[in-house]
Amino acid sequence: MDISDIPSDQMDKLVSLVTERVIIDNMTPVSRVSSILASVQCTELVLYDMILMSEENTRALVTAMRDRVQTVVLYAVTLDIEELTQYDGQGRCRGLQVWSETRERYGDRLREWTADKGWRVTLDDGVSWLLMERK
Repeated sequence: MDISDIPSDQMDKLVSLVTERVIIDNMTPVSRVSSILASVQCTELVLYDMILMSEENTRALVTAMRDRVQTVVLYAVTLDIEELTQYDGQGRCRGLQVWSETRERYGDRLREWTADKGWRVTLDDGVSWLLMERK
């Protein structure tokens, strides 16, 4: 869905009202992602079929993990893995799930990050999914 006709302030306000789960699926324009991520206040954030290659978008995701979101699910998401792994693993986020291409692309690096930050891998099928939780 193209949300370019929805004013940014209205979209950000709407997202901030959701308390349980926000799912962002192949959002366009991707330039609005960081603003939306800065507004999330939900328990679970799901990003599906997205490209977040800019440092700004990935940094906004890390800030949401640190300050507001308890669980993040990344399914077929491309991002700046070095920016993501700068997250110190503390704050509000207690779980990170990566699925599909995201797991294939970043699984090894995320397992390293998990061990380094004192998290644990709770499920890894070696192919499709990787679930990590803070100890």
